[in-house]
Amino acid sequence: MLRVIIALVALSLSTAANAQVCARNLIPTFTSQQATQLCARGLKLVEPTANFEAVAVAGTTQGDAAALSGVRFIHRVTGANGTAGVRLPAVTAANVGELHTLLNTTAGVLNVYPATGGTINGAAANAVFAALTGIKPVLCYVTAANTWICS
Repeated sequence: MLRVIIALVALSLSTAANAQVCARNLIPTFTSQQATQLCARGLKLVEPTANFEAVAVAGTTQGDAAALSGVRFIHRVTGANGTAGVRLPAVTAANVGELHTLLNTTAGVLNVYPATGGTINGAAANAVFAALTGIKPVLCYVTAANTWICS
């Protein structure tokens, strides 16, 4: 549940609206009082559907992989087969701290590419990250311009 909470962090709601959404999303994990305290301290959440996109893997290279949205942070990925993949959005220093959650819904290996010139996990520029086989989330965190850490 913590991964889902982290994946929903955003900065787009008013204080009053955020408090309602925040508390509602945290209540299954925390008591109502704990949720209220976390929300009051500035934790910001958005409705999951407002931040979600469905993507089918495509291509076999960085250039023709399915592009992920830079304005959505939860990506439901289908069709992972160890060959086709997805491409993370281009990011700048302004995006540092963003977390993109790729929900691999297929038992195959999910190939994840950075945007052109980008890196994942300190590998060479443009190199593919082959996520572990299985139906599980892949978390990708922006650490610098076009620089990602994925697990």
